[in-house]
Amino acid sequence: MLGTAAVGRRTTALTEPTADQRASRLFGDGTAEHPDAGLLFGNGFSWDGSSCTGTAACHGGNAGLLGGSAGHGFNGGNGGAAGLFGRGGDGGDGRPDGSGGNGGRGGLISGDGGDGGDAGASLRSVTTAGVGGDSGMLGVRGKPGKGTPAPVTVGFPRSGTYVTEGGSGARVELLTVQLSGGSATAVTVTYSVSNYTGAQYKATAGEDFAAATGSVVFAPGQTSATIPVTVYGDTDYEPDETVYVELTSAIGALIVRTATDGQLAGQSNLILNNDDRASGIGMTLHLRGADAATVKREFDLMAAMNVSWVRIDVDWSAVEPRRGKFQWESTDLLVREAVAHNMNVLVMLGFTPAWARSADTKSLSYPSHARAKDLAAFGAFASTAAARYAPLGVRSWEIWNEPNTAKFWPARPDADEYGALFRTAATAIRGVDSRATLLIGGLGPQYDTPGAEIPPAQYLDQLYGNGAAQLADGIAVHPYSYPHLPMDPQQRQEGGFADLPELQAVMAGHGDGDKLIWITEFGAPTGTSVNAVSEEQQAAILLAARQQVAQWNWAGPLVYYELVDGGTDPSDGEQNFGVLRKDLSPKAAALALMESDTNRRTSTAL
Repeated sequence: MLGTAAVGRRTTALTEPTADQRASRLFGDGTAEHPDAGLLFGNGFSWDGSSCTGTAACHGGNAGLLGGSAGHGFNGGNGGAAGLFGRGGDGGDGRPDGSGGNGGRGGLISGDGGDGGDAGASLRSVTTAGVGGDSGMLGVRGKPGKGTPAPVTVGFPRSGTYVTEGGSGARVELLTVQLSGGSATAVTVTYSVSNYTGAQYKATAGEDFAAATGSVVFAPGQTSATIPVTVYGDTDYEPDETVYVELTSAIGALIVRTATDGQLAGQSNLILNNDDRASGIGMTLHLRGADAATVKREFDLMAAMNVSWVRIDVDWSAVEPRRGKFQWESTDLLVREAVAHNMNVLVMLGFTPAWARSADTKSLSYPSHARAKDLAAFGAFASTAAARYAPLGVRSWEIWNEPNTAKFWPARPDADEYGALFRTAATAIRGVDSRATLLIGGLGPQYDTPGAEIPPAQYLDQLYGNGAAQLADGIAVHPYSYPHLPMDPQQRQEGGFADLPELQAVMAGHGDGDKLIWITEFGAPTGTSVNAVSEEQQAAILLAARQQVAQWNWAGPLVYYELVDGGTDPSDGEQNFGVLRKDLSPKAAALALMESDTNRRTSTAL
C-alpha cells in the first residue's frame, strides 16, 4: 500500500541560492525573462523588435528602488517606473490599429517621466496616444505620444432614398456616397446594385432596375461621389419597390457596416416610389380551408387571367378570437403567395371577436358584424395588422365591409358610428405606414328592404358631413348590377354600377374629385337561384364592367367577386359568384379573362 505525503511537507530539497544569485536580486539589470531590475539598484529591461516578437504589448521593466532607469515598452506596452531616482521608461508605439503605451513614472525624488508611445495607424478604429509619465519632485513630466487622426470612413449618408418610378423608359438615378473627411490619398470603393434580400417588397432586376457592379474613385481631398442606378418606369400600380445598393470593398477608407446616429453606413436602399394610379383587375379570394398547394394553384390561375390585385379578409374575429392570441397562418399564406406572384394586396379589415363586442350582440344574425364596444381595441388590431404586412408591401386597406347596410352594421347603418371607426383605424394604420392607402369600407347598393340600407351616395354625403370621408384616400364600392349588364338602366338596386357617376359627383362636390372610386366587389352568381345568370352571361357582365371602367379616369381598380365558388349548391346564390368552380375548373368568365389579354403574366395549364 502506497503511503501519503504529510500535508505541508516539502517532498524535494530546497536549493540554496548562490552568492551571484543573491546579489542579482538586489543589484542588476532586468532581462527578457525577468524584466524588473534588482530590488535596490539596476535598470529595467527595455523591449525592442528582436525581443518583443509577438503581437502582444510588452511592458518595460521597473528600475531598482534606490537608483536606475526604467525600461521602455514595445507594441503599445507601458514604460516601467523608476524608484527614488531615475528616469521612467518610454511607452511603446502602438501597433497598427493599436494605441500607444503610457510613459513610466520618474524617480520619486528625482527623475523625468517616460514619454508616451505614439498611436498606431488604423482604418478600423480610433487609436489613442500614450500619456507621458509623471516626474519626481525634481524632474520633467514625460511627453505625450502622437495620436493618429480618426479613420476615414466611406458610406451612404442615409439608409434609404426615395425616387419617383416614372411611367416608361430607362433613366439614371444618382445615389450619393460620402467620405467622413478628406483623404490625403485617393480612395477607391467598389459597389453592387442588386435585388433587396430582406422582407420588404423588392424590385426585380431587369424589369424595375439594372443590376450592376462598379467602382467610384475619390480624388485626394474629395469627400462626395455618386453611384449611378438605372431604373425602368412602368404604369403598374404596385407597392414601393426596393433596390439594394451595397459598398463591397474599399481601398484607403473603412466601410462602416452598421451605422449609428450621425455615421455613414455601407449599404443603402433606393426606393422606387410608385406614382401610378390604382388600376387593373383583381379578385376577391377566400381561403375556406384550402391548403398551400391549392392556394398556389389559385394564384397561378389568377396570374393567367392577368389579375394584378387580390382582395383578402383580415378578419379580426378570426385572427384574434381570444384577446392577445393571434392566428395569422391563413392571412400569412395569402400574402406570401401574393408577393410571390407580384400581385397587389387589398385588405378588407373588419369584424369583431366575441370578447371585444357588447353582450347584447349575441342575438344578431351575424354577431361578428357588430362594431367593437371599445374602438381603441379595433385600432390596436389595425396597427398590429399593418405592422405585420406593411413590410411585405401591403399598403391598401378597405375599412369594414358594406357599413351602409344593416347586414354588416347591425342593427341599422349609422354614418357617424362608422366615421368614428374609420378615423380610429386610419390613425392606427398611418401611425405604422404613413404611405398607406385608406378606403371607406365598400359601400353596397340599396336593394328592396326599407331601412336596411342607406344608398351609397347619401351615406357618403353623411360621411363628408362628419369629416370621415375627407380622411380617406378613396371610396370603395360594391355596385352589383346582376342580372343586368353594368350600365343597364333597368338594374334593380340604387347604388349599382350605373349610379357610380352620381357617387363621383358627391366626391367632386366636396373637393375630392381627384380621388378614385375603387370597385372592390363586382360580379354575378351563376346557378339556379333568383337573379342568377348563365355562365356566358356572367362573363359578359364582368367584361362589360372592365370596358366601362377603362373609360372612367376616376374609377379603378376593378375587383371581381370572386375567384372560386363558395360551394356546390347551384340554388344558393352566395355559393356561385366564382369565375372558377369549387374544383378550380374555369367558367366562361375565367376563360374570357384569359383570352382577352395576350400579355398575361404566365402560361397556366387548365
